[in-house]
Amino acid sequence: MAKEKPAFTGRELSIFCSQLALILRSGIPIHDGLITMKEDGGGTARQTEIFGFLSDKLQSGSSMHGAFEAAGVFPDYMLGMVDIGERSGRLDTVMVSLSEYYDRDDRLRQDIYSAVTYPLLLLGMIGAVIVVLVVRVLPIFQQVFNDLGTTLSGPAEFFLNVGMGASRWAMGLILVLLVFVLGLLIYAKVGGGAKITAVFNKLPIIGKVSDKIAAGRFAAALSLMLASGYDTRPALDLIDKIITNIAVKKRMAEMKAQIDAGAGVGDAIRESNIFHGLYGRMISVGYKTGTLDEVTREVADLYEEEVSVSLNNLISVLEPSLVVLFSMVIGIILVSVMLPLIGIMSSMG
Repeated sequence: MAKEKPAFTGRELSIFCSQLALILRSGIPIHDGLITMKEDGGGTARQTEIFGFLSDKLQSGSSMHGAFEAAGVFPDYMLGMVDIGERSGRLDTVMVSLSEYYDRDDRLRQDIYSAVTYPLLLLGMIGAVIVVLVVRVLPIFQQVFNDLGTTLSGPAEFFLNVGMGASRWAMGLILVLLVFVLGLLIYAKVGGGAKITAVFNKLPIIGKVSDKIAAGRFAAALSLMLASGYDTRPALDLIDKIITNIAVKKRMAEMKAQIDAGAGVGDAIRESNIFHGLYGRMISVGYKTGTLDEVTREVADLYEEEVSVSLNNLISVLEPSLVVLFSMVIGIILVSVMLPLIGIMSSMG
């Protein structure tokens, strides 16, 4: 199979790795276990096809890493860890660790998705209300004022002009927006995604959350690789492939340069500032006491909690701020229309 879009979500990868760990520990030949998974029919049609493909490759004498790589649907990080597991003879342990890693990663993605979904829906709903007011309601009031021999007030007239212009050029504006979004998607597809992400990461609050996410993934990956018997320095090269945060990648490069220059691993990690404050000291102590894999796992859990708290705090500030902002806009539109109308009605009375 050629390299293509992944056939598994993070949660499905976690379950798949857990099932493989059970098969390996039960002593059942892995290709027989995969055939059982295929016949079970619990996955999608594409996943069932992949299970059969992997079983065939393994029966023909391929290594598990070779079979997984040939399938072309698994992440590079998983492929690297499967290779490590086979070389170290700890493939079942690696599969358990991968299951936990992808479960943690999936929970993080769900937290981020939940954090941005409601504000975007709120933004869209309030925006739709404003559009209806500007495009549909204000023209009616303009006609009423014209019939009464007066005009809209300044703010109302401004919003009306904006709405009339948007209505007149709606198709052109939509086309420009579609071209812009399509251009961003193409740019991200050809390798510009990291630069787009870097722009968002420069925003004060988003940047801090992004750094915490990257630091947590770094800690989780390092813990997994050290527990699998991998040396720290080669592990850093493999982890570098799964980190997309540009700032953290630069710090990793500095860290590796210090280690290559003879610095201690614990000191290099602490001085890289990937982990802030107490976490950096925990890493240093863990290295000196020979428990770096356990400490990095604990740090990854702590970062996961911090990210969840940070996202909840961001939402608690963002939601009322959006409501207040757009309520003020709607209020200005309505007041600028109603006050002159009330004045006219009073004079007529």
